[in-house]
Amino acid sequence: MVSEPSNTATIDQAINRILAAEREGRADVARCAAEAEGILADAQARAERIRERTEARVQLVHRIADRCLEKVLGELHSLPPEPDEGTAPLAAASDVPDEVMDDAVARLVDELIGPPS
Repeated sequence: MVSEPSNTATIDQAINRILAAEREGRADVARCAAEAEGILADAQARAERIRERTEARVQLVHRIADRCLEKVLGELHSLPPEPDEGTAPLAAASDVPDEVMDDAVARLVDELIGPPS
């Protein structure tokens, strides 16, 4: 029976080590959860800043496009009518030569977003 207290003490020590390891494990998990929350909050803040910058850029592109359109429309309205323009039907896009259409599209793209790099 003398060995019984020694075994009890050894068992108690082992249980205490297990309980301490569990406490440390729980503390580690809590630290990881807090760190994950911080990482998530940072990522969400960065995503919001990206969304805001993107929205600002889209609005800028719209303003530039609106100004270009107003300019082109103003130029068109200021042109004198051609002699038979009042009675002639408008030309369909298919009646415009490809080279003229390609040039017009390229100039519009250059005005909207700038010439190619």
